[in-house]
Parts: sequence; structure tokens; C-alpha cells
Amino acid sequence: MAAITRHWSTYLNGIQTDEGKFRSEIGQLVTNMKKMMAGGAAPAPAKPMPVTDGKAALKEIEQSFGFAPDFLRRYPQEGLAGAWQEMRDLEMNPTTAIPGKYKSLIGLAVSAQIPCKFCIIADTEFAKLEGANDRELTEAVAMAGSDARVTEESVSFPDAPPRWKKYQEVFRETAPPAIVGPVKVAEGWRVAQVVAKDQAPEPLERLSSGIVETLRQQALEISRDRLFDARVAKLRTELKPTVYRERLRAVPWPVPSGATTSG
Repeated sequence: MAAITRHWSTYLNGIQTDEGKFRSEIGQLVTNMKKMMAGGAAPAPAKPMPVTDGKAALKEIEQSFGFAPDFLRRYPQEGLAGAWQEMRDLEMNPTTAIPGKYKSLIGLAVSAQIPCKFCIIADTEFAKLEGANDRELTEAVAMAGSDARVTEESVSFPDAPPRWKKYQEVFRETAPPAIVGPVKVAEGWRVAQVVAKDQAPEPLERLSSGIVETLRQQALEISRDRLFDARVAKLRTELKPTVYRERLRAVPWPVPSGATTSG
């Protein structure tokens, strides 16, 4: 969530977003979503459909919000599909492990720490929409103002800094956007979110004996299937079937009741 918030903060500030227009559009967006919720709008599907380009993304944004806000229409078309899918599948997805209210409160805390006035406006309204009260909003911002620090890092194993060494096995088994922690460290507590991961296959010698045996059996099955397919293909080319139509006509085939035959 921290990385996503920082991404939108960079973009919204970088394009010199008009604050008045932004506030108005966020207000309209929240109003539209309240109407959809009051009307019993169906929740987002558990497996959202992929969006392949900016045009398709804008169409889905309009369907989701009732309109496409200016900051999304101005987003580079080449990257809009990916940006929208991340927003839709993580921030807006009601089936994630973290409820929507707490995702918005996390976003608000990060927004206040950056600080980004646009993200603060949006995350405050979204948190309220999800049921957050004034005390929860204030507490989230106060927590962000304590000794907590939010950073974004790219970590590469096995050459990661010492503070990340203990996470290697956990990260190997964790898929984005999972949260890891909190873990007690010398300076306090650390919570990490896996935003993206590029993992190379494990060397064979590092795999457990059970996995190696499973892979060996799968390889044997694939080898047998390929050998069988090759022999069938060879037989089809070498053995040319001969059809004796006269003999087939002479066979006393059973005739279903009620059916008629012709000579």
C-alpha cells in the first residue's frame, strides 16, 4: 500500500493537479459509489478480468465510478491498464485479506507522512466510505507521525543487506501483495509488503528429496507420453488402412425400431 500511495502521490503532484477539481471529482466519485452500494451493486468478482489497454481501462473505470476522473484520463495510455488493475485488484478488491477500511487508513497514514494533499483527500473520503470514524482517521495519522518510517526498497537475494537476510525464506514462499510481519528487530518492529517479485527457479540440488522425486516421476510420464505419441504417428504413416465398402454393406447391421432403410 505504501508503494502504491507513493506512486500516485508522485503522479498527482507531478502533473500539477488542480486541487479544487480533484476535491470535486473525489466527492462525485464517493457519491456515485454510495448510490451503487445503496442500490445493491454486485461486489467486484473474485477473479477480475484482465484489462489489455488504456481504452479498455477507461471504459471499465467509467463503469465502476460512473465517470472517469480527470487524473485517470490524463494518465499515459500505455500504462493506464496496469495502474488501473493494481488499483482495482488490490485497493478496491473486497476479497483481500485486509478490509477496505484498513487499506484506506494505511493509505491515509502514508499520505500524511509523505505528505501528499491529494492522497490525503482521497484516502480520507474512501476510509469514511468504508465506515471509518473521525477517531480512527486521527489515530491513523498520529501513528504515522510517530517513529514509524515507510520506505520502498528493491531487495535481491542472496546479496541483500543484513537486515533483510532473515526474510529470504519467507519472501521465497510469499506472493504479492502479501504482508510479512510484524517482525521484532533491534530498532523496533518491521512490516514488509511484497509489491512485486521476480524469482528464478531453484537449483535442483537445493530442492527437497520429495520434490525431486515428484519431478522425476513427472518427467518419466512426459517421456512416456511423447514416446507413445511418436509411435502412434509412425504407425499412422506406415500402416495405410484399407476400407472394404462392399463387405461393410454386407454386414447385417441392426436397424432401430421405426427406422427405414434404403437400398
